[in-house]
Amino acid sequence: LTIKDGGQLIVNNSGVKATVEKVMDKHGYWGKSENQKAGWYFLAAPMTDFAVTSFTNQAGNGDYDLYRWYIKDDGTPIWYNYKAHTGEFETNFVSGRGYLAAYETTNLLKMQGTLNAGTTFDFTSELNGEGHFTLLGNPFTYDLKWSDFNNKTGIYDGFAVVDSEDGIIKYAVEDMPIKVGTGFMVYTEEEGATLSEPLSGRTTTAEFSFWCR
Repeated sequence: LTIKDGGQLIVNNSGVKATVEKVMDKHGYWGKSENQKAGWYFLAAPMTDFAVTSFTNQAGNGDYDLYRWYIKDDGTPIWYNYKAHTGEFETNFVSGRGYLAAYETTNLLKMQGTLNAGTTFDFTSELNGEGHFTLLGNPFTYDLKWSDFNNKTGIYDGFAVVDSEDGIIKYAVEDMPIKVGTGFMVYTEEEGATLSEPLSGRTTTAEFSFWCR
């Protein structure tokens, strides 16, 4: 089962194995383009067991970069680089967590593993306390809409995404979809903030979408 870039699949049962494809344009710095910030992506894996090394190995003869957003004990946020902390980095992409990623050359990333399934997804464990941004990730093989989140306690309205064309992180308060394989940032306004997305009202937004029972 392969889900092409832009496609969606709503999964009702567990244990479904699939490949999810995502086109990632080359990073401008390596390509020495006029816009050297282009080619950054907020990346998320819509499965439970996609290995970080699978992402790095798919760079082929080119280079890659991969970061996770990390809040230090003193509250300072940093970008935690995989190359610098290989032994301390997670083995698999964590469901519901976003990552900052780039490839040196344009690449068709193939994420393979067991798709997430269930009745809801709770992002709360990833939130970083009061007054912090958190980089979350769409854990499903269908697009999310901000208006579909049924619990946004202590979360500032809207979310931020990175624009792969100019590398700038932009805040989106309109109801743009959070695409399959995409990460998004939220800002917590209070301790104990919670964020969850129910599957009960799920819909798909792509032209070609399928249900899997």
